[in-house]
Amino acid sequence: MALVLGVSSSAGAPALLPVQLQLFPHAPIAASKPNEKCDTPMCLSLLQALDGARSQIDFAIYGLRGQDEVLTALVRAQKRGVRVRGVVDADVDGKNYYADTPKLLQALPGVRTDQAADRRTLARQQEQDGGKAKAKCVRPEGHEGPLSCYRATVGGVRYELGQASEEPIDFEGDIMHHKFFVVDRQIVWTGSANISDSDVGGYNANVAALLRGSALAQAYMQEFEQMYAGRFHREKKSQVRPAIPLVQGGTATVLFSPQDGAMKAVVQTLNGARQNINISVFYLTNKQIATALLEARRRKVQVRLILDATAARNEYTKHELLRSAGVQVKVENWGGKMHAKAASVDGRHLIFGSMNWTSAGDLRNDENTLILRDVPQHVRTYDAAFEAMWRSISDEWPKANPRPEGTESGYACRDGIDNDYDGQVDGKDADCRMPPAPSGRAAPQGMNCPPGFPIKGNAGSMIYHLPGGNFYAKTRPEDCFRTMQEARQAGYRGSAR
Repeated sequence: MALVLGVSSSAGAPALLPVQLQLFPHAPIAASKPNEKCDTPMCLSLLQALDGARSQIDFAIYGLRGQDEVLTALVRAQKRGVRVRGVVDADVDGKNYYADTPKLLQALPGVRTDQAADRRTLARQQEQDGGKAKAKCVRPEGHEGPLSCYRATVGGVRYELGQASEEPIDFEGDIMHHKFFVVDRQIVWTGSANISDSDVGGYNANVAALLRGSALAQAYMQEFEQMYAGRFHREKKSQVRPAIPLVQGGTATVLFSPQDGAMKAVVQTLNGARQNINISVFYLTNKQIATALLEARRRKVQVRLILDATAARNEYTKHELLRSAGVQVKVENWGGKMHAKAASVDGRHLIFGSMNWTSAGDLRNDENTLILRDVPQHVRTYDAAFEAMWRSISDEWPKANPRPEGTESGYACRDGIDNDYDGQVDGKDADCRMPPAPSGRAAPQGMNCPPGFPIKGNAGSMIYHLPGGNFYAKTRPEDCFRTMQEARQAGYRGSAR
């Protein structure tokens, strides 16, 4: 894990010059579809930085789609003599998620991928013993993917949860998931937004920033140089980096995944909360984060969470568990996605970056996370966007999960994209031919089932358990049913006991 030092420099070392930061939180409340124009403030700030480059541009991005203006700016810089280098993601077969990435690779010969590193990881996995460890919790019936067992005791309440994906998950490659540019070793553009029509184009919620200062740029260059030399993911080495002062006051600390223990630093920041936490996040499956939020709720901290509708369907999500403990969770019902990975704490501290709050984001993918401390002015900027998004989501969605491509989710059925990744778009998707989904059952309250309701349903994994089940008898949250038929009608399936 990276050692985070104080702002003051050691004897003989030059003092760190403060970094200037501009924050660009984006709330997509009025957006009706992805946008191929680079006209959002966060995208315009990137274009301006690229067009101002004099000597070099180094970038690490997931891929490219529908943002020709950014590609043109990079080509334009290359033509005027600026050295342009980059890294993008590729799986073990050399494929990238975003359709315009091949155009980027063709136009810019100085761009490389992580394919070779992924192939090395695959080879190591194939050499390892294929024996399975003994399961530590009950596997959901019919779910063949990796088993995740969650156990925690918070405030005297025992939480236990067994989760797994329906299908086995084959290794296709760790993800080079960064979204950052370094210009002339002085300017850093970074955040959660991919260079795509849906992200910097403004259809999804994101948080980006432009930072000016050589100290922070140097940290990003150290990360870039490792990847450009072919060292990605779990092969990277951690660097010792100080907290960097900001011109407006406070400090910025950057942590890179997986080598720097970024998730541990996020959890530590959440554990320090005493008043409130406002989270806007794409995925939330990380066990340590879930426990930190349960502990915060126990301390009477106001915790509010906005989660993406697609992520609410993820088989490893922890948001129903949090709801059961009284955490305020709203699942977005826009057309676009909640794609940010950000949180404010006590009106003073701010977390944002590219890292999803998942085990993959923490332990496998290439990510960067910025933790800003004592920056109330930047927290106010973030919280204003958070409040606008929170108010825009109907009060029924703290209790249920809207369909990501359904008639209750904004422009999702007429935006021209596959919001739920089922291969069907807009009117061809069955969810778009059905009336709005009802608000659904209330979130479970985490109480024991009363007499007459012997069937217990694990709301986190939508599994019901028969009377006498030792595992579930200790588990909260729970829904209660008189018969197995009632549980099935509510969408539950039996456990594989």
